[in-house]
Amino acid sequence: MALTPAEKQCRYRIKLKLNPEKEAKVKKKHLERYYSRKKLVEDMTEREHRAAKRERKIANKKRRERQRAVQKIMMNTMPSSPRTEPARTRDRRRVTRDRSVLYRRNLKLQEKLEKQKRKSNKYK
Repeated sequence: MALTPAEKQCRYRIKLKLNPEKEAKVKKKHLERYYSRKKLVEDMTEREHRAAKRERKIANKKRRERQRAVQKIMMNTMPSSPRTEPARTRDRRRVTRDRSVLYRRNLKLQEKLEKQKRKSNKYK
């Protein structure tokens, strides 16, 4: 069976870590690529600088909104309480209790229905 890309990548990284020289070479290559794409403010024109600032401003605004949304969700969720007994037992008891309540209610309604039928049959 063929390896998935994630598995291939994982194996590649493990091999890299085993050979420190190769790992250093790859890290250096990565840093060079990063710095070649990165543009410093002093190398930018005013127009490019304004555009970069605008992009950062928008990105930071989105990031803060996401953080606020997560914070709001965390504030609205109920704190988890410690459980003293296994959940299955307690849930099973609740199901049994609810079932018996419904059974009793059903019996009462059936009795009521019988009374109403008898009453209605009187007047036929």
